[in-house]
Amino acid sequence: MMSVRRARSSPAATVTRPLLISGSDVLSDLWEHSLQGGLGILDGRRAALSDYFAPVPIDVTMGSAAEPFVLGGHYELLPFRTDHIRLQCKYDWPSYGLEFRDRETGQSAVYSGDTRFDRDAILPRLSRAATAFHDVQLEEDPAAVHAQLSELRTLPAEVRRHVHLYHYGDRWDDPSFASVAAEFAGFARPQVRYSLFPS
Repeated sequence: MMSVRRARSSPAATVTRPLLISGSDVLSDLWEHSLQGGLGILDGRRAALSDYFAPVPIDVTMGSAAEPFVLGGHYELLPFRTDHIRLQCKYDWPSYGLEFRDRETGQSAVYSGDTRFDRDAILPRLSRAATAFHDVQLEEDPAAVHAQLSELRTLPAEVRRHVHLYHYGDRWDDPSFASVAAEFAGFARPQVRYSLFPS
């Protein structure tokens, strides 16, 4: 079992916690329902999410454009709701994708997050993106909570050319999926650095 240790620091030292940028609805449940079980005790006391991260809640309101989060003064991060799991209707379970925008060049990149195929929501974002990453489920399943390959194949060819697929199953290298590299930008690979804004 892994343990998390915080470095002891002198009073003059500053402890920098990583930013945890997310929809406010996700942050409100993250500690209580996911992280507290493994991180709830720190130095013999009860810990909180803010002991490990600097939470940055972003309000993502349905029906209106979200205010972008500006990173380093150069990039805008625009979260958008995704249709991953449904309790009763579309978008009722908090789940997000992320659009990155270079403020100087206007170029954008898209990360779909976990989502069912949602053509109306994703196509405008993918169409303007220089680079995109979309989750994919290779095996057909009518109850899928991820975009199926057959659905992603309905995107225009000029859009598919810059979409890298991720969240694929272990059979990704089966010969039956050999054509995917030609239809899309290919399968995203581990330990490979991708340029979001190619020049």
